[in-house]
This record gives sequence, structure tokens and C-alpha cells, in this order.
Amino acid sequence: MAISAERNIKAQRGGELRCKGWRQEAILRMLENNLENAERPEELIVYAGSAKAARDWESYDRIVEALKTMEEEQTLVVQSGKPIGLFTTHRLSPIAVIANGNVVGRWRCDTAQARTLIAGSHYDTVIDAGPLKATVEHTKHVSVPPILGGAMLVAGVALLFVGARQKT
Repeated sequence: MAISAERNIKAQRGGELRCKGWRQEAILRMLENNLENAERPEELIVYAGSAKAARDWESYDRIVEALKTMEEEQTLVVQSGKPIGLFTTHRLSPIAVIANGNVVGRWRCDTAQARTLIAGSHYDTVIDAGPLKATVEHTKHVSVPPILGGAMLVAGVALLFVGARQKT
């Protein structure tokens, strides 16, 4: 794990534009703001002890460079904190497509912040006696097949290409 104690990331403020458009600049400022307020910014850890703004500092630098140089007709694709590619799309396409937390199957763990299950919850009141109220949570879990995360990313990239073809 690369640690960069010498970096002190602060979100840009004001009207100065560092990117080629405000859409790119907004995402860059959100990324910087996450690190400015992070739990352990030197390790890119934003919250919950493991949620990272980027996979590593090299990936962070590549994401920042892409945001600064990309055109309005491009879309940045990021998978699990690592920039995958910059695709020519359409001016109205998303400026970034980001997929995180797609660890599924036998690699998942049961901690609350790392669940890879789709859950539907509802609460039933068991006791309602004035100021005393007790509820029980009913949760429905649907396991996500291991291949689904990759399939969703491929489908998203395919949609980007379809949008780019319709442009021409």
C-alpha cells in the first residue's frame, strides 16, 4: 500500500477553472473534497476504514489528469478506483461512469460497510406504549452472482459506444 504523507489535498474553491469544462471541474472538486475531509487521506481512505477515493496514488493522479484534459464529448470510466479508459461519447453523455464495491461471491465479507447484497428492509412495530416503542427489522437479501458486476460494467461501456455511434 503506497502511503503519501507529503500530499495535502484541498478542494479548489472559487471560479478558477482547471479543467476544460465545469462538469469535469465539479467531479475533480468532489474528489478533492472527499480527500480533504477523509479519515486517512495519506492512504486515500475516505471513510469506514477501507472506502478509498482511488485504488492508489498512481490511479488518483491518472484520474485527476484525465479530468483536467478530457473534452465535453468524452466519458471517463473508473472501475474500483482505477481509471479504465477515456471514451469518445456525446456532449450529453455522463462525464464519468464509476463502478465501486463489486466484490462478490466467495470474496465478500459480512461487515456492514462491505456487504455485497441487495437488501430490502421494512420495520414492524412490536411494542408501542407511549414513549416506549420497539421495532423489528425484516430484511430480504438477494445474492448477487459474481459475474454481475463485470456484466454491468460491460453494459455501461456498450451504452457509451452506442451513444457515440448515434452522434456520428
